[in-house]
Formats: sequence, structure tokens, C-alpha cells
Amino acid sequence: MSLGGFESAGRLLEFDKVLAQLSGYARTELGREKVAGLEPSDDLLEVATRQQETTESRRYIDGGGSLEFGPEQDISELIHRALLGGLLRGEELYAVRAFARAARVDRDELSNQESLPLLSSLASNIPELGHLDREIGAAISPAGEVVDYASPLLARLRAESRQAQTRLNDIMERNLRRFQRSEVVQEPIITQRNGRMVLLIKTEMRYRVAGIVHDVSDSGATVFVEPMAAVDMGNRWREARLAEDREVERVLRQLSIHVGETAEDLLLALDIVARLDLDVAKARYSSALRATQPIIEELEDEEQGPRRRLQLSRARHPLLAGAGGLSGSVVPISLSMDSHRGVLLITGPNAGGKTVALKTVGLLAMMAHAGLHIPAEEARFPGFDGIYADIGDQQSILESLSTFSSHITNLLGIMRRATSRSLVLVDELGTSTDPEEGAALASAVLRHFQQMGVFLVGTTHQRGVARAVQEHPGMMNASVDLDPTTLAPTYQLTVGLPGRSYALTIAARLGLPQEIIDDASAGISPVEQATESLLRELQQERRTVGGAQGGGGVVTPRRRQAAAGTGGAAGYG
Repeated sequence: MSLGGFESAGRLLEFDKVLAQLSGYARTELGREKVAGLEPSDDLLEVATRQQETTESRRYIDGGGSLEFGPEQDISELIHRALLGGLLRGEELYAVRAFARAARVDRDELSNQESLPLLSSLASNIPELGHLDREIGAAISPAGEVVDYASPLLARLRAESRQAQTRLNDIMERNLRRFQRSEVVQEPIITQRNGRMVLLIKTEMRYRVAGIVHDVSDSGATVFVEPMAAVDMGNRWREARLAEDREVERVLRQLSIHVGETAEDLLLALDIVARLDLDVAKARYSSALRATQPIIEELEDEEQGPRRRLQLSRARHPLLAGAGGLSGSVVPISLSMDSHRGVLLITGPNAGGKTVALKTVGLLAMMAHAGLHIPAEEARFPGFDGIYADIGDQQSILESLSTFSSHITNLLGIMRRATSRSLVLVDELGTSTDPEEGAALASAVLRHFQQMGVFLVGTTHQRGVARAVQEHPGMMNASVDLDPTTLAPTYQLTVGLPGRSYALTIAARLGLPQEIIDDASAGISPVEQATESLLRELQQERRTVGGAQGGGGVVTPRRRQAAAGTGGAAGYG
């Protein structure tokens, strides 16, 4: 089953933009249609198969392999027209031939490759189209012209036509020289009008030339005359050409009939080649993103089964990592969750990367369930049956819903549809209402989802929510931070540590009078001040360790508990 619980979240997470990037790596129209129809699936066997197809394709192209796929255009309309008895033009027949040849080459290339079992099996189902390739190739040139040797009769008729044309040219050239001496010729050239050879004669000299007028110039100064001496040979030439045209049409019709008779095999081959185009596009996209195959876990077994885990190591948002080579400027995130601690709450300053981190988790999960590799060093996902998201301000003006009411309505919908196998993403928990009530409500919502057994990643501005998460054994805090010197966002995600506000620091840096800053500081409780100081110390320690070890991002349980303090945990407001 595809889509289902993934559809609405896909719009919020911009899965369509991932598909737009992926589409750029497809080589054919039908391949791009396959990309457009790509959807996440909750069928874990289907997901595993899709992932393996991507991995095999990546192995194939990394080894220098290349498939032909045939013409970029979709030739299915041509096939259906031929099936209904329609006549295909020469260039259309050659497009069918080019596809038939490419399909045969791709089948031969992939069949019996033991290291690519899925691709080999898929390609081996491409029907034998060699007879069509040979028949059209023997009659149609790459330019779409019917060649002389398409039939013995056509070869003879074209020889007769060329002979008649040569004789006719001789007659016309003799007449041109003769009329030039009489100064009746407007221009000394031989041309054609209505399929007849003609001379350009001055209008006022028309009656000095015996012949048939076939046309008059726009200015009226020139008439196009076929000399009487050329009429008989002109007739022979035209008759030869008409006979040639009839034979050409017969050849085209015979080939079109053959295409119609082979329609079923051609359409099957088109579908298989489009699937191969999709698989290779996924592989090329994987390579551009420096992506890896994620592990998709099966459902956990009975009580003795393993914990379901969601783990990301140095993961990057695909739209920021950019198949365009921007990955070096994107800060990766790492996190680890399991079915015993499946709720992760991210806090931190505005524009620090909270929502980007949340969207990264959701979008990578969607990509994994669609069979795409993801931009991460390592990744593991439980098999989700759906992803549900409340991100941004989705209020309905027509329904007169406030921002808060809109969020609650969205959460109700998620609660009705989500299961213990779902991933839930909630941005800005507990906001747009009274801070104390909002924090209490958000904390209760998190506890409800935790009891359901869902995996949840959320963000918030509320200190009280971070405090509730810190005190719950089934939940974890995480934070994004600012550079202490520049106050620019670092976009680094630290799991186990709630975020700091930086509100007073930013206000002071922006020029708010110091007496106001001092007055605000005096209003902060000693417990909050102590906790903020400890968070500052822990973050500095993490920066030091991370700089020395080239990493960081996880705080130990003991230090995390200390950060919670006696009376609560710091977040930011």
C-alpha cells in the first residue's frame, strides 16, 4: 500500500521538491512519469525491494555501467495509433526502431548479472524485439526517410524517377538558354510550382513563350511557365513520382501494421525500460547527494523482540544538501531514538534550525519509504505506516480558525490516524496561547503520544514543555545553539540538552539599554539562572570536546540530569 498516511505530510515536508530533483536524473519522458508517481509505502517488503533496486543501480553506475533507454520521447501514443490501424511516418517508425534496439541492448546488458539480481530479473522480462528492429532498420533511415532498398519495386520506381528527372532537367536547361537569348527570362533559374518544372518569365513577355502558366509572383511581374517542350517528360517524371509515393506509403503501412501487431510487447518493454530509468535516476541522485541505503526495520517481535530504532548519523536535509553540490555548507545532524524513548523535543533560539532538523527527520523517513537513499553516513528507521505532521501556520481563514485552534485541530486529526507504527512531527508545541496553559497542554499531548508508542519529533518555545520532557523517562530533549561570539546560528543538534534562550544576550547585542537588561535579569528566578549557567557550561564543554574530537552532539545522562536542576529545566521563551 502506498501513500495513505504519508500524503499530507509529504506536502508539508516538500517531498515533491525531492521528486523534482530526482526527475532531473531521468532520461526519458516515461522515466520522469515514474518519478512523478513515486510514493512512500508502508509495505515493508515493497520498501526493501525498492531500496535494493536503488542499491543495485548505484553499484552498476559506480562500476561504469550505462543503459541506453532509447528515445527521450514517449512513443506509447505511436504504438496505440498503429494498434488502431493508423499510419506512422518514417521518423515515427524510426523512433520505434530506436527504442526496440535500446530495449534489446539494455536487456542483454543486464540479463544474467549475478551481482544485480533484481535489475537482471527485471530486464530479462523485456520481450524480444529484434525482428522489429531489423525490419524497420532495413527500410527507414535515421533521418526517417524510406530507403531505396525498402522494396525491389521502390528501387525500380526511384531509378525511373531519377532518369526522368535527369532528362527533364536537360530539356529545361536547353529552353532556359534559348529564352535567355530572347530576353524574356526574369531570372535564369529553374524551379518548381505544383510539382512541375518551370521557368521565371517576364509577365509582359508571357505570350512569346509557348507553355503552361502554373503560378504568378506576388508582384505580378513574373509568371512561372512550363515550356511545352517539357510537358511530356514532365508528365513521365510526375507519374514516376506518384508511383514512388504509393510504394512508399505501402512500405510505411506495412511497417505500421507490424508495430500494431507487436504493440503488447512494445508497451511491456516501455514500462520495464521506464522502471529501469527510474532506478538509474535514483542511483544517480544517490551519488549526487553522497547518500547511503537506510536500514528499514521489520516490526518488532513479541515481548522478546528488539527495540525499534530511529537513528541518523550525520544526516543532511536533501534540499539543502543539494544534488547541486552544496553539501559542504550544510551542518549534518545525528540522533538516536528507540521505542522506549521515542519522543524527541528540540528547543533553541529562533532561526537556529529547529524546524529544519524536524523536517530533515521527516523527509528522510519519507525518502527511505519511497526506496530512495538518504544523505547520511548511516540511517535506520522503523517501518512506519504513516508520517503525520503539524508544521507551520495552517489556519483556515474561511473557517475562522485561530492559529492555536488550527494546531489543535491538526493534532486531533493526527491522534485519530496515527498508530504505534507512525512518525509524528509537531512544530511549535504549546505556542499561540497562554504560556502556562500552552506548556501544560503540550506536555500532556507529548505524554499521550508517548503512551501510544509513536515516534515523535517536536519543537517548542516553552520552558515548561522542556522541563516535562526532561523528567519523563520515555522522552528526550535536544537543542540547537548560537555561536557565543557572533550569535549566528550553528544549526548543530545536541541530543540530551535543552536549548538556551539567548533572549537577553540578543536584546543587549541589538542595543536595548543595559538598565532594561539588568531589570529583566533580576526577574529571573535563581533556579533558572543556575540552570542557564549550567547549560552555558555544558554547551561550552560540548564545543570544546567536539572541536577536539571532530564531533559531538550527545550529552551523557548524568550531565543531562544535572542540567535539569532542582526545580526545572531551562529551555527558552
